[in-house]
Amino acid sequence: MDQNGNGRKIEIRLDSGDFTYVPSLKHVKPGDGIYWACNDGPFAVSFPDGTPFDVVTIKSNPANGTTPFQTDQQTILDVPGGVYHYHVAVAALKKADGDRITGAEVHMDSGCPGIEIP
Repeated sequence: MDQNGNGRKIEIRLDSGDFTYVPSLKHVKPGDGIYWACNDGPFAVSFPDGTPFDVVTIKSNPANGTTPFQTDQQTILDVPGGVYHYHVAVAALKKADGDRITGAEVHMDSGCPGIEIP
C-alpha cells in the first residue's frame, strides 16, 4: 500500500510516444487493491482477453492539480491464476505557456505487460 492507504500502484509513463510501466509486471493475489496513475494526461486501461476485476475498462479520474491522473482502486477477484495483459490509451496533454492546455495527442499501447496472479 502507498502512504495514503491506497492499494498497489502501477505508474504509466509516456516519453515521446514510448510507454514505460513501473512495475512492468505486477504480482498480486485475490483481494489485493490496485490502481494506475499517469502524469501525462487522462487515460484508460482495458483487459481485452479476460479481466481480474469486475470491469473490463477502467478510466482515470481528473487530476486535481497536486496528484496525477489516476484510476479508482480496483480489487483483484478470486479468478484463475495467470497473467492478465492489458491495453492502455493516454491522451497526452499539450500545454502552452504555463498550464494552459492547447490540445492532446492520443497514444495507444496494446502490448502492455500485465498483472500476474499465482
